[in-house]
Amino acid sequence: MSKYKSESPVFKMKKKLYKINSGKNKPIYTHQMKRIIEQVENMLTWHRRVFIVVFDLHVGSFSATNKQISALIEKVRYYIEKNYKTKKFGYCWCREQHTSDKQHYHIGIMLDGAKINYPHKLLGGILNIWKEITPDGTLYTPKNCYYSTIRKNESVKLEAIYRLSYQAKVWTKDKNNVHANDYATSQIKANLA
Repeated sequence: MSKYKSESPVFKMKKKLYKINSGKNKPIYTHQMKRIIEQVENMLTWHRRVFIVVFDLHVGSFSATNKQISALIEKVRYYIEKNYKTKKFGYCWCREQHTSDKQHYHIGIMLDGAKINYPHKLLGGILNIWKEITPDGTLYTPKNCYYSTIRKNESVKLEAIYRLSYQAKVWTKDKNNVHANDYATSQIKANLA
């Protein structure tokens, strides 16, 4: 199956336009971008406020699979249910490897904003889980790493989607093993009630 790419700085989905981190010679994968937007929008059908945090995970050594990130997602799901008393857990991640001899991951996590409004405790818990899975791994928190978007506030949501669109970029996925997925997202369905 071929992967469709776009260099447009605007992504159209369901009659809405989203500004994304793309442009001439900076293409994104369209299917991945669609899935990211879908998860943010679907989370907002369940919760009036959605908290989104972004961070990076680095592994201690190269792996041809994504077993480490899969294990992390499962353990974080349990951690969130236990500590934040919420079952809806949205996420998106991408695997990248460009000049390094090992991969790293960009992660976005989406939670009920009524249960969390600051990422410090959450990121500390995720780091502890990551250290259990890959003792030499590290967690990097970029500047301005979180967003609290309200269903009716398009501007914050659009900022968060722009930030997450970085995960859909093409050029840092060129060294990925053909058997390892470039990305994954949660499977949150829209609340149609």
